[in-house]
Amino acid sequence: MSVILALKNVCKEFSFADENLKILNDISCELLFGETVAITGPSGSGKSTLLGVMAGLEPPTSGEIVFGDREIHNSSDDELCFWRRSEVGFIFQNFRLVKTLSAIENVAFPLEIQGENAAEAQKKARELLAELHLEHRLHHFPHQLSGGEKQRVAIARAYVHNPKVIFADEPTGNLDTHSAEKVLQSLLSINETHKTTLIVVTHDIAIAQRMSRQLELIAGKLQDDSES
Repeated sequence: MSVILALKNVCKEFSFADENLKILNDISCELLFGETVAITGPSGSGKSTLLGVMAGLEPPTSGEIVFGDREIHNSSDDELCFWRRSEVGFIFQNFRLVKTLSAIENVAFPLEIQGENAAEAQKKARELLAELHLEHRLHHFPHQLSGGEKQRVAIARAYVHNPKVIFADEPTGNLDTHSAEKVLQSLLSINETHKTTLIVVTHDIAIAQRMSRQLELIAGKLQDDSES
């Protein structure tokens, strides 16, 4: 498989008063097209920071991030915004659905803001929601959905524009055990269908073991547990 995302000697520091805190310390790794990757580590180790740096949401202090042939670390804010809209999907722990939009409207929304015809956008949204067994919830609003249903709507929204990579930050963190398992099964199933690179930050080792590759962030260093 070809490399879709590469980090080269990436560091990330934050300044607190007179102290520089190095969260990411000289991280290098390559992620392959279509693989599923878990990023684990102790609470506060910088997992979400690493995800944000990978996704171009925050710049590295030093080092290089390359997506295909695009140098993320050298891209402007406008270029990064366009890249994320067209080639990246996000799934968050707290769903981040628009409260005033129905399930189908939430999923279609990313396509519509890119200028796609509303009818075609909703057709794609309907198909994805059906794939996630939510065809009976198309016109329900977020407050009418369970936590697991909200997250499946969020998964559909992340995949609707056929991204090359999905970044998921603790996607089951707000769910009970039964709902979390259902969401995880849905996520892995739809990802297998769409052949997308899936990068999941999780504190749950059981979830990490369901991914094809496990990376562990400890003391600013990234260890590939799949090689051990």
